[in-house]
Amino acid sequence: MHGGRRVSHFDIAIVGAGLTGMALAAALRNAELSIALIDAEAPSLSEFAISPARDGFELESGVPARVSAINQRSMAFLTRIAGAPVPASPYTHMHVWDQLGSAQIRFDAADAGCAELGFIVPNAAMINVLVQSLESADHVTFVRGEITSCEREDGAMRVGFETGAITADLVIGADGGNSSIRRMAGMRSLKREDGQSAVVAAVMLDRSLAATAHQCFTATGPLALLPVAAEHPELASIVWSAADVEVGRLLDLDAAEFCAEMTYCIGDEVGQAVSVDTRFSFPLRRQFTPQVARRGVVLAGDAAHAIHPLGGQGVNLGFADVEKLAELTQAAVMAGEAPGDGSWLQEYAFARGPYNAAVVGAMEALSVLYGRTNPALVFLRNRGMRITNDLPFVKAQIARVASGML
Repeated sequence: MHGGRRVSHFDIAIVGAGLTGMALAAALRNAELSIALIDAEAPSLSEFAISPARDGFELESGVPARVSAINQRSMAFLTRIAGAPVPASPYTHMHVWDQLGSAQIRFDAADAGCAELGFIVPNAAMINVLVQSLESADHVTFVRGEITSCEREDGAMRVGFETGAITADLVIGADGGNSSIRRMAGMRSLKREDGQSAVVAAVMLDRSLAATAHQCFTATGPLALLPVAAEHPELASIVWSAADVEVGRLLDLDAAEFCAEMTYCIGDEVGQAVSVDTRFSFPLRRQFTPQVARRGVVLAGDAAHAIHPLGGQGVNLGFADVEKLAELTQAAVMAGEAPGDGSWLQEYAFARGPYNAAVVGAMEALSVLYGRTNPALVFLRNRGMRITNDLPFVKAQIARVASGML
């Protein structure tokens, strides 16, 4: 991958050098297409080592702040386009329960006919393998800059910066939930903003997670505990979603108080929290863009859809978008079509739109059902979990969907 700013024409301009944009550039690096990867900051390798050390309730874990749960399909795709294995911690079981009730559901990879349900991967680890895969990509050029305009001009898309411009047959918006490409292209999104954020941190427990991803619906909000390092099975990366005021309170607690509150919420189902690393928070953005493609412009990843982290499916939706985009782009080029032609872009929209809409809708329904303490809703969700847990075939199908096998 080459760097620099140049006034030039490209077949494809990918805006956003995060996971979605980098994955798409990697997937297309051998497609004989000239690609501009545009971002304000150049992607680079990150150094981290997961090596937990405790000092009382204080923890130095080495775990990056952001980790993702990726399913089998996403892992296979990422490994293929990166050309190298991705450091990950597999999990073979999933345990879901409600603090306000007694119902539980347990999923097992073996029941779904797969080796793992998924993998917990630091985002930095995925970025690293993608950066390395693009180092020798002759057809990918990194363009550093803040975009000031994106418009159709003389049969191509013109992407403007403060100090210049490039043109491209196709612009792909992979620039996240606040996508400038989506805004400049006039693609309106449906948003839900209800003042929620998530606390993320690494936590040390007094027992092993046993390769199990845990999800507890607490009175404060959904709390996920993810096994982030197979060599340290007592180490969990947590994502605790809650109202902003509750997130502020959780961040203000000292380490001992936070561990005590977390232990109270999980009710000894996983063990006791004995130490916690530095806590961070990020706002939860829920949105869906009905129109993700028009002539010369297409959206992928969070630019097209951002969902509640409850089901851990956000990054998987993004990788599925990338996989379909790469497949259709290469097919269109082989058929002699220009990358920005409208026909195959609509095929992408029809292929991904209904599925993405269904997942967004399901995650919204779950966030409402499990984000309330109304006694009637508590009864209904506990009843639903008990019924589901008693239906092996249904549990197996849910596990297959979550693992990306369906």
